[in-house]
Amino acid sequence: MTYCELLYFTRYSSGQIRQEVLRTCSSFELIYVIDGSGRIYFDDKCQKIEQNDIVIIPPNVQFRVESDGSSEYFIAGYNNPIHHSYPQPVVFKNCGTHTVKMLLKIILSELNGKRYQRRKMLNLLFNELIILILRQDMPHDLKKNIEEDNFFFILNFLNAQSQNGISIEDAAKMSGLSYHRFRHKFKEVTGISPQQYIIKRRIRFAKKLLQTTSYSTSSIAKACGFNSVPQFITCFSKQEGITPDKYRKQFKNKMLINSVKS
Repeated sequence: MTYCELLYFTRYSSGQIRQEVLRTCSSFELIYVIDGSGRIYFDDKCQKIEQNDIVIIPPNVQFRVESDGSSEYFIAGYNNPIHHSYPQPVVFKNCGTHTVKMLLKIILSELNGKRYQRRKMLNLLFNELIILILRQDMPHDLKKNIEEDNFFFILNFLNAQSQNGISIEDAAKMSGLSYHRFRHKFKEVTGISPQQYIIKRRIRFAKKLLQTTSYSTSSIAKACGFNSVPQFITCFSKQEGITPDKYRKQFKNKMLINSVKS
């Protein structure tokens, strides 16, 4: 995952932020309206910004901000954003929750202090702020990334627990999707159903045990998470084209031939 690196963070009054000409930033810039209102101009567009609104401006985009009377802002510059795909400024409306305001105060306090690992703490706090903002009012182009992030964890879970008695229903609950939506999305991402994925992982582990141990077929079936020996033999034969016993014999013969040749 890509994290944000905070470059600067400060508080501005309306007189300081007022821009009469277009400007660009080499990094991303976040503008939080503490008080007052104004407008942001970009790409021949004008969008009103008010108290508790947050604007995220991508690099190398020309923009101009104007204030209506007395206004105050937090302004932060940062690199390596989570939302690297933004092609133009995005306005998040009314993001000033209690948690966001507290985070802003903590960030300012950390900036003004000289505590140990201040830079790392600032980056951690700022990343938390960005994620909270995105959760409140996420643009459509980022919503699809949630399921992909969830599937990263689900696949890791299935890889680690495929030998245990895991259920597809439990995996679906972990993903936050319905059972049928989970099965559809899983196949869309991996090309196979969740059950097929689990069986393939179990067979892979079974092949390793057949190659490296003298365990019985029943012991391997149990170790790999199969309910019975017949189920194990059926699944193995369907995937590999031979029974587990024949696979073990073929592997041993191949190893013997290779050792003689060498």
